[in-house]
Parts: sequence; structure tokens; C-alpha cells
Amino acid sequence: MSGKGALILGSDIERYLPHREPVLMVQEILEETDDGLTASALLGKDFPFQDAQGFVYDSVWCELAAQASAVFLKRRSEDPDEMGLLTGINDFRIHRATALPAEVSVRIAFSRRIGQVFVFWGEVRLAGGIPVAEGELVFFVQPSEESPKD
Repeated sequence: MSGKGALILGSDIERYLPHREPVLMVQEILEETDDGLTASALLGKDFPFQDAQGFVYDSVWCELAAQASAVFLKRRSEDPDEMGLLTGINDFRIHRATALPAEVSVRIAFSRRIGQVFVFWGEVRLAGGIPVAEGELVFFVQPSEESPKD
């Protein structure tokens, strides 16, 4: 991951997420469209969320997709204090155990909105396009106290 062509790099991502190291996993936003984005992460040998054999915990893939989805939501919000909360994980499938180090990309696509609920499809792949995990994520977006009510 060189940062060439990235839309958002490193600490700039912190403007969109409350996470900080070591929980902040999204490192670059590589591409953004009207219906989703592609992010990347480089998980090194010292990545803390691994088992004794050096394999990434399965829950990391869901968290990575959730972080990418949260960045997408926050970049489209007109309310800077609005908070998106992960409230559901549906049919999230792990395709392969992944050893560290691992360079991954995550593509999220906005699927639908029902009131304050936003649904995304997330897909995590290793460098070279090898599938790691995929599934649906559901967010409830809580407006700030000062935002106008519908």
C-alpha cells in the first residue's frame, strides 16, 4: 500500500471514525462512488487481533467492513455530530483463515435505507482478489441532539 491514488490516508480517516490504534484498521480509502467505497488495510505481524498461530480472528473482517461503512456514512452526513451504530450483522461468511501479515481491501456497497437504518454489503479480499469474507451490515444512524427532527 503506497498511498498513490488514495482519496483518504492515515490520520485523516480519524475524522470519520472514533476508533484509534490498535482498533482503527482502515488505513486508506482507495475509491469512492455514490453507492460505496473501497478501503485498504495492512495487518502486520504485530497486529493484536490474532490467535497463537498468527491467524487473524474472524471478527476482524466484520469490523473492517463496518469501519469502511461508517466512513461512507459519515462522509455523506450533513450533521457532523451524527453517529452511526452497527446494530446488525447478517449472513457474514468467512471464506478462509488468513495468516499475518495480510494486505486486504474491503469493498462496501450501500444496499438500502429504511428510515434511520442503513444496510450495506461488505466484501473483504486479500491482495490479488482472493475472497476472505462477505456479509451484510446494518447501521442505525443517531442524529445529534441539535439536528432537526423529520
